[in-house]
Amino acid sequence: MTVFGLLLVPLLLMAGLAVDVGYWYNRASDIQKAADAAALAGVVWLPNLATATSVARDVAKRNGFDDAASNISVTVSKSTKAPRRLKVTIIDTTVGSFFYKSLKGTNISLGRSAFAEYVTPVPMGSPRNFFGTGRLITGSPELLYQSINPYCTNKINGDRNQSGHFDPTRGSLGSCPAAATNPDYQSIGYETYIEAPVGRTSNIEVRLYDARYSNATVTDTLGASCTYTYPGSWQYPTANATLNGPAIYQTRATTTSSVWSATTTLPVTQTYSMLANRVRYQRPSTTYCADDPIDSKRQAGDENYTFSLRSADSTPLDDTDNPVVGGCTQTYTPTTAFETYRYLMSTRWNTLCTITPSMPAGRYILSGKNGAPGQLTGDGSNQYGVVARYTSASGDGLCDGRTDATCPRVYGKDAISVYANTSAAAASFYLAEIGAEHIGKKLKLELWDPGEGGSTLEILSPTGSNTWSPVSFSWKVGAGATSTTSSLNVTADAFNGKLVEITIDLAGYAPPVDNDWWKIRYTFTTGAVTDRTTWSARILGDPVHLIEEN
Repeated sequence: MTVFGLLLVPLLLMAGLAVDVGYWYNRASDIQKAADAAALAGVVWLPNLATATSVARDVAKRNGFDDAASNISVTVSKSTKAPRRLKVTIIDTTVGSFFYKSLKGTNISLGRSAFAEYVTPVPMGSPRNFFGTGRLITGSPELLYQSINPYCTNKINGDRNQSGHFDPTRGSLGSCPAAATNPDYQSIGYETYIEAPVGRTSNIEVRLYDARYSNATVTDTLGASCTYTYPGSWQYPTANATLNGPAIYQTRATTTSSVWSATTTLPVTQTYSMLANRVRYQRPSTTYCADDPIDSKRQAGDENYTFSLRSADSTPLDDTDNPVVGGCTQTYTPTTAFETYRYLMSTRWNTLCTITPSMPAGRYILSGKNGAPGQLTGDGSNQYGVVARYTSASGDGLCDGRTDATCPRVYGKDAISVYANTSAAAASFYLAEIGAEHIGKKLKLELWDPGEGGSTLEILSPTGSNTWSPVSFSWKVGAGATSTTSSLNVTADAFNGKLVEITIDLAGYAPPVDNDWWKIRYTFTTGAVTDRTTWSARILGDPVHLIEEN
């Protein structure tokens, strides 16, 4: 009994301390859970740190940790490692005890931190302030148009989300079924983000290229300001004649003189009477005034297309609550007139609306959709482009977001429906922006009806400012087996009316500092890339999640 009595006191102390440690552990667990909840709730409000802080502290309060209490602090800050990460630290400075305090111990301080991250939709199609201009830009054309098919068309022809019907046994529907048969049809249409940078001082015009759907020939009323390319070799008339513009010419004093005058430009509609052997001239080899023949699939029938711009707001992960900008919704009919200005060597433009400096910064959402069941038309597709241009910019006002932080970037959200068009036998197109924050994750691509008429398809990862290299990827179609390759064989229309699912492991990914845009490369056996297809990209995993950060 004596021994027991001697041991009873330390045993009671150990039991008491065990109770206290258990209580501290549970309190720390409660703090961690509250910090986790607060971080997840607040992170979706970034980059607005003030709102993120308010929301995080409110959630912490509802979980029992009120920042207004003298013993509780809830600290909220942006992570220094990524712009879309939020750190929440909760500290309770007066965590009590049951036995430790009776032994003259004081209250202890317990704190826990949580890091939350949100992943926005993967930007697709363009790192610049234009997307879908196809062949309009000389020097380095996109060779890619955004595209929407009429509602009463077959998904097998390349439009995954706006064709209302799907019949894998044929191309053209012939007639329009009463009810939609395409399970992927989305009434909202396709959405494009337009970034309005913080601190801008100029209006941003949202311009649409060829937004209407019509077979009608466009009359070029601005012929005098057309742009032409001249072949570089002079022609010499053998007799007196009349030279019609557009053209350029030079004259000389005598038929044997070797000294020619400065070059004179002869505009459209003007003429010049030539004297044989005293003039030499060039006619243009390329004219950029005529309609851009972008759409080889347009057939009989007309369709209305509606474009609408929704404003940026403070919830970047929730696009459903973005308000429509007043005056920024327009339905373009087959007879809607183009505006009377030439831009990027075309007159097929309309200005949808203007984003002013007083309007919110952030991502504006441009939706484009067809006429839905009310419009019945023949098979075809409507190719269009978008430019977001500062009105204060000189010239065309084009810019690249990779090198210009003030550039109002234009890029696809979730999925892009496109028409790839070039006369080259091989071409690469911007596919998706994959930042360094995605290292170690997996990239999931879905390509609908890709590569018809082609030979191979490759996915290219950036290796430098303007260099790319093919990567290995796993792929499958439907419930088929998964294979691995770096060059997908698309001969014999292998994926006509099929969805190719591609997964890329980003474990070894190391994007260059100034270029994190991936590309897709086509090689065609016909000598020309002409593919009507729909692409989507996403990073696998929950877009809002907790992370560990050292």
